[in-house]
Amino acid sequence: MFGKCKDPFWSIRNGDQTEWRANRRVFMMRRLLGTTFAVAAVLAVAPALSATKTVDITQAGFTPTKVTIDFGDTVTWTNKDTANHQVLADQGAFPTSPVLQPNQTYSYTFTKSGSFGYRDERRAPRTAPGPRRRSRP
Repeated sequence: MFGKCKDPFWSIRNGDQTEWRANRRVFMMRRLLGTTFAVAAVLAVAPALSATKTVDITQAGFTPTKVTIDFGDTVTWTNKDTANHQVLADQGAFPTSPVLQPNQTYSYTFTKSGSFGYRDERRAPRTAPGPRRRSRP
């Protein structure tokens, strides 16, 4: 008299498996579509919140000498000296750069927040080797 009931379980109660499967398929597609939009929104927002920080390398050293970053930030080191330099992270916080010739850059995108120090591998003070033993003739 009033048409079919909108109850999604109506078809199961009345033995109509075909309609139940169709209703279930529509429900699952809506759920998948909603999840896809949610993931896309999160991925679109993350790059918008990240920043790029620059560090200059000169004969006097790095400017700034330490950076504080958030997840997803990128740091770009630029060699503004006439000599070669190489960026080395304190405590291995990020991969060591290749040797940077004048005007070359090295960038790294961080996956952790924090404050990170670095130094010049090519100018870092080297520790003296340990004592050597002489073998007796």
